[in-house]
Amino acid sequence: MTAKSYHLDENVTRTAHQLFRSLLAMKRIHVLVILCGMLNPPPLFAQTGLSGDPSAIKFGTLTGRFLYDGIPPKSVSASRFDTIDLNTPLSRDPTGRVSGVELAYREYLQRGMRPRTLDDSLLVGKDQGVANVLLFVTSVDIPIPAMKPSGEKPTVLHIRDGQFMPRVMAVTVNHMLEIKNADAVSFGFHLQMVRNASVNVQVAANSTKQFVFSNPEKLPLPFRSDQQIWATGFLFVHDNPYFAVSSPQGTFTISNLPPGEWEFRAWHEKAGYLKAWPMGRFNFEITAGTNDLGDVQLSADLFHE
Repeated sequence: MTAKSYHLDENVTRTAHQLFRSLLAMKRIHVLVILCGMLNPPPLFAQTGLSGDPSAIKFGTLTGRFLYDGIPPKSVSASRFDTIDLNTPLSRDPTGRVSGVELAYREYLQRGMRPRTLDDSLLVGKDQGVANVLLFVTSVDIPIPAMKPSGEKPTVLHIRDGQFMPRVMAVTVNHMLEIKNADAVSFGFHLQMVRNASVNVQVAANSTKQFVFSNPEKLPLPFRSDQQIWATGFLFVHDNPYFAVSSPQGTFTISNLPPGEWEFRAWHEKAGYLKAWPMGRFNFEITAGTNDLGDVQLSADLFHE
């Protein structure tokens, strides 16, 4: 079979070449537009359905109070430390070894200080307020403000008088956590994480260490000192800045919430997710100004399940 030969008119060929060049130019322009968008992205709030000008948004604040419905528990001391005194001999195991924990405790006694060793896992104030309840937003579609400049102050976990302060705290991803040891004693910090690299360090006397976590964690995670075992706490790494920990009076405030209906979740170390709501979850409509959740009564049974 003889192959057929096709010949295009010169004008048709020229037109085709011009069209091809035009398409290439349009592609370059499209790529340029994409690159410009990457270099100068629109405000984050504009991407999530709110006004493109964050200064024009009227934010809301959520307040409330957690109350203990029952007879407040009494704080119990870790009795093993009550009998330790500088005038008593060192305790030894059957092989004659001395406890490193007791040595760490005596180091404080030598400085005229007896660290608090009470069980602070459930603190109820004189007005029935429950401390250390963590409340946070879980809505995946909530607008998140643009990251602040790198000069933003870190969130500080203090080591003071042989204890971690505060006991329960939260930070956002990529925000600096600073551990500040104000004591004249070296102190351990051990945090086993799930989605971030775990931390196990010594914080020298009167010094600081800083950490940044790039991934959110699903739950507040416990931290402790392996030497000063009476010192413990919880850290929550969250993907948005909308969270709060209740005060010793049980009160809390979450500021700068964008308007809309959002899902919240409440957690406490003795109860897990607070079953005052199913799995600790509830929805709440946030409007501009102050929004009050009111007094949330927490049954004593929630903390003993």
